Amino acid sequence: MGVFRILSKLFRVLTIQMSEAINVGDIQDVRKLIKDGTDVNQTGVDGSTYLMIASASGHTEIVQLLLDAGAKVDAVNSKGMTALMISAYHGFPSVVSLLIDHGAGLDVQDKKGSSPLFLSVIDGHEESHRRSQVVSVLLDAGSDVNLRDYSQRSPLGCALHFRYSDVAEILRSAGAVE
Repeated sequence: MGVFRILSKLFRVLTIQMSEAINVGDIQDVRKLIKDGTDVNQTGVDGSTYLMIASASGHTEIVQLLLDAGAKVDAVNSKGMTALMISAYHGFPSVVSLLIDHGAGLDVQDKKGSSPLFLSVIDGHEESHRRSQVVSVLLDAGSDVNLRDYSQRSPLGCALHFRYSDVAEILRSAGAVE
């Protein structure tokens, strides 16, 4: 077996180990893999990074560890999504705050025109208090309350459509219009 094939196989094993450690929230394994030289900006086939995986899982400590190790906060995957968009969609206010503190773009838009604020309203979770918290964190940081997606849908319009009255009130108080 050639050196390239051996290195390629080893690289895939390390990539799987890192992804699994992040998914289960094993900060010790993540720390060890980083120390052993794992590239924190390695991307999967869809362009997703380890930071995106940690952000989707809500592992704040691992997100911090990856950022400290040089993870790119505004890397985008094949859908044009960033770690901030992913954590906003999944409803993790502490991860959203941390990413913002590290300079994540507030009003970037994915390939459909969805911003982190928009994605927090059409969230991927059921807990309304988390949805409200994420919306508040994004607005407090300066997100554009009226930024529409490419179909011209507004965050307020989506909140009203899904009957998220608490979120609609937060958006209105920040100056949102339908």
